[in-house]
Amino acid sequence: MAEDRLCTSSDVLERRNVARVAMTVATLMAFHRGRPAAVQHYTGV
Repeated sequence: MAEDRLCTSSDVLERRNVARVAMTVATLMAFHRGRPAAVQHYTGV
C-alpha cells in the first residue's frame, strides 16, 4: 500500500477519512495474516 494512502493517527483519533482508516486496517490485517491485501482504491467519494 502506498504510504500516501495510509491513515494517520489524527484520522483515527478525530474520526476523519473513515474510508482511508478502513483501507489501512484491512491492509494491516492481511499483512498480519501473511497474505497480500486486495485493496480497492479510494476514489474520494
